[in-house]
Order: sequence, then C-alpha cells, then structure tokens
Amino acid sequence: MNPNVVMDVDPDALFAYAQNRYHTDYLNGVRTEIWGLNNWMQVQASINGISSAGDEYFISGDALNNTWSLMYSDVLGNIEEAIRLTQNDPESINKLSTYRIYRAYIFHRLTDLWDDIPYSAAHNVINDENQPDFSPSYDTQRLVYEDLINELRSASAAFDPTKPNVGPEDWIYRGDVDKWKRFANSLTLRLAMRISDKAPDVALPIIQQLTNEDHFIRSNQESARFPHSSNARNPMYELENTAQGMYNPSDFLIDMFSADSDPRIARYSEFTPQSVVFGTFEYVGVPSFLLSSDIDPNALNTFTTSYVGSYFLRPDLPGNTFSYAETCFLLAEAALKGYGGTMSAAAYYDLGVRAHMDQLGIAQTDVDAYLNGPGQFNGTLEHIIQQKWKTFVYTDAIELYSEWRRTGYPVLHDAQDQPIDASRVPVRLAYPATELSLNGSNVMEVGHGINDFFTKVWWDE
Repeated sequence: MNPNVVMDVDPDALFAYAQNRYHTDYLNGVRTEIWGLNNWMQVQASINGISSAGDEYFISGDALNNTWSLMYSDVLGNIEEAIRLTQNDPESINKLSTYRIYRAYIFHRLTDLWDDIPYSAAHNVINDENQPDFSPSYDTQRLVYEDLINELRSASAAFDPTKPNVGPEDWIYRGDVDKWKRFANSLTLRLAMRISDKAPDVALPIIQQLTNEDHFIRSNQESARFPHSSNARNPMYELENTAQGMYNPSDFLIDMFSADSDPRIARYSEFTPQSVVFGTFEYVGVPSFLLSSDIDPNALNTFTTSYVGSYFLRPDLPGNTFSYAETCFLLAEAALKGYGGTMSAAAYYDLGVRAHMDQLGIAQTDVDAYLNGPGQFNGTLEHIIQQKWKTFVYTDAIELYSEWRRTGYPVLHDAQDQPIDASRVPVRLAYPATELSLNGSNVMEVGHGINDFFTKVWWDE
C-alpha cells in the first residue's frame, strides 16, 4: 500500500469542491463571461474602446482553455468520482441523484457553448488504475440534450426521503432533497424549451409532463444560488477588488432599463459622478465597440459615465445557478405557445418580474407601479425574453448568450442605436487549443468548431 495515496475519499467533499470551483473561478467568471460574453451581448463595454475594427468579438485562447478545463477536469472530474463512489450503494441514492443532477447542469453549459462535446465517453478510464482517457469521442448535441433530459428525470425520480442526503457539504441546498427535485424539473424545462423549435417531438411531451406535475422552483427561497463569501468570493467582486479591468454598464444596458422606467436600474448601475456633483442624477452607459481612436476622453471618462452597481460588487453576492424568476418566465413562454401550464402567460410573467424585483430588494410600491404601468405584459415572446434577460445581467452570461441565440432577443443595437449585423456575432465558442492538442482526431471528426465561432450549435440551426 502506498502511504502517500489517500484510500478513503468522501464523495460529498468532492461534490463540495466541484461546486466551489465552478462558482468562484476567477478566470472563467472574468475572461469568458465578463470580458467575453457580457461584452459580446452588450451588457458591459470597455471605456477604452477597441483597438481596431474586427476586435469587437475577441475572446482569448486562455479563456477557452480555462473554461473547458475547469468544467471537465475540476468540476466534472470530481463529480464523476463522487458518482463512482456511490453508484453501487443503495444507502447513497440521494447523494448519487444530487451528483447526477449537478453533472447534467454542467454538461448542459458545455454543450450550449461548444455544440458537440465529449459526453458519454468523457471521464472513461483505460486501465485498472483509473487512468483517464484523454482522447474521448464526441457526441452530437442532439444526443447530449436528449440524454440530459432523461438523466434529470431519472435522477429526480430516484430520490428516497428515507435515505441520507448530502447535507452541509452541499453549498447550494444543504442536501434538501425536495429543492434538488424542483431544481431538476426547472432545469429540464429550460432544456426542453431550448430545443422546442428544433425537436418538438422530444420537447413538447416533456414540457406537458412537467407542467402537469407542476413541481418547479416556486419561490426565491428555493432558487439555486451559490453562497459566495469572503472565502468563496463573487468573481465580479474579485475583478473590481484587483482593479484588473472592470467593464462599465453599456449604453445598451442603460437603454434597456430606462426605456420602460425600470426601477431595477438602481441596482445595476450607479449615477455618473458628474451628475451627482451637479444634482442631475443620470445614468450614462458606454457605447459598445467604439474604436479607441474615435473616443474623446473629455466626453467619455470615469466622471461622465456610470459604473456597475455596488449591489453586484459585493464579495458575498449569491451566485445564480437557477432562479425562481427564470422558472416563471419559462412557464410564461410555455403558456404563451400553448405548451402547458396552470396559469396564463401574463400571470407567470407578473410572478417572474415580482420575484426578481423582490430578490433585488425593490420596494413593493415600485414593483406595483411598474407592472401596472410601463412594465405591463404586452403579450409577446420578446417581452418575456427581455425580462428574463434582465435576470441574467451580471449573474449568468452563458444563459444570457444562449437565450439571445435561441430567440434573437433582445435585439442588440450599435452606438448609433441601429440594429447590429447579427451575422457578425459569434454563435459558439471554438474548441480550445488544449483539446486540439490532446484529442485532435476526435475534434476533426466533428467537422466544425476548429478556430470556428460561426457554425451554429444544433438547437440554433
């Protein structure tokens, strides 16, 4: 026996580590989500502009490598080991089901960014010493989506209230079995709605089953949120605290909240310092993708523009995994399209807006005034997606990006307030260089995604 090898590993500790790594990783949170996807989706913009035309949609190779490695090695690698340690123990069925649901969540994020991915062969071992296979084959996104839906349904159904749960090692729900089941159902609804236009034969029966069961996340207290703290910090805070280049709220973001007098703007943006000095109290965003050479520093600077709202720069801001508000907006879309639900689209819409405003601490009188006035539901899918977009700002760039690709909403505008040329916006991430180096033959078999940001993922075709 090797005295330097740990023989007994606690699967709950592996799961806790995986959750912590995913929700606190600085490089993924900053390079991929803030500097990459938030910039692409015109949520944030650099006050320094871009150096040359063509740099609008840059994302670094290091960002691609890090996000892929983070998800596959640090997160899924530990979850897979936790699953291996519990899959043959009937007493650990609740732990196993929890691990499986979180694994599905991570694979869902991966495939939405990269389309075809290593899935069924990921984390296979090639010998008795559990040496990993670094050259796994790829599965199509359709196969991945169909299996993720089945996996979520199976894992949720397997919970047994008489068996032990994960407990305090679970950062998100502290082992609460019913909350994990509700999260699984809300996540399944997201997956099914995402492919409802592409594969209605798969999606619509699932949506009908889920809405008939009606066992979703039903309150802000049941939302899946990671408890950031001084020891597990919010990446937005880390970027601000290290002064490495926080982007400002974009002109587009300010317009989205100002257009319907949305009181949530006070959480997402600060008044410009100039307007505070003169008592005019204004929000001014930075136009996206301005050329540095075209910027007048006397007109566009830290004194004349708004900064990210302090609400989102707290080290302990809970990380959004899946919110009650998103569940409501998914149900609003399902009701609008006649797919199912127990209420009208307008009723779900109102619940979603109220849930999000309550989460942000908006006064009830302001919520009522908004929903009875400029925020009242206008009966369109665009309005539902615009409200869902607001819940993802600063908290879930991947989902914000995915929903824009799926629906085309919100319609992005340039610095001259004209609709952008959407054909210039990347619709996927290219496979990282590390994967090409280690698993090049399988990447080549995919046939796309090599230095390729413009081949649409399957559900977006």
